[in-house]
Amino acid sequence: MAQLSGDQTKFQKKTEDKAVSANQQLKHDLDNPDGLDVETNMFFLDRDELYNTVKPYVIRYDVQTRVPRDNIKRLIRPVKVKDLRGLRSKPSFNECGFQVLPLMTSVAYDDFENEEKIRTIHVPEILGAVKENFAADDVHALEHVIRRRHPSWPVATGESYDHEQPTSRAHLGWFEEEMDDVKGC
Repeated sequence: MAQLSGDQTKFQKKTEDKAVSANQQLKHDLDNPDGLDVETNMFFLDRDELYNTVKPYVIRYDVQTRVPRDNIKRLIRPVKVKDLRGLRSKPSFNECGFQVLPLMTSVAYDDFENEEKIRTIHVPEILGAVKENFAADDVHALEHVIRRRHPSWPVATGESYDHEQPTSRAHLGWFEEEMDDVKGC
């Protein structure tokens, strides 16, 4: 068998790289940072025996008793947040459980503080894109939240903020009982 030259070896390697499946390419992209990644910390609920008998809770109002405001035992873990915009292979719903869809919105950047425009224009645009992508008969938005970081965040000022602050904890945001309201829509 003939020995390949350096240029031929490079060409063969490029050709093999092009033949890599989309899933392998995505893994490659995610494993090879391009400078757009952000390393941060995120809180997760600790796996504690307490939660075998008591549900985790947070009380977001003044109870005026000795009841603790929460029983959350947190673990902090470093995480890497990947900027997906530069990926050559985009994540697919079937492979990754999420998907990024192109969307040209008619909402101007400055209007993303306007709850009415988000609810009446942007949310329907998103629903339309999701409905089209999945060829669905119907799609529902459960809720949306405007999050704008206050300059003092993550240190609380004791004052109310105009918008929700970024979250630093992993969460799903919905409970089974709340989902019962949407079933059968």
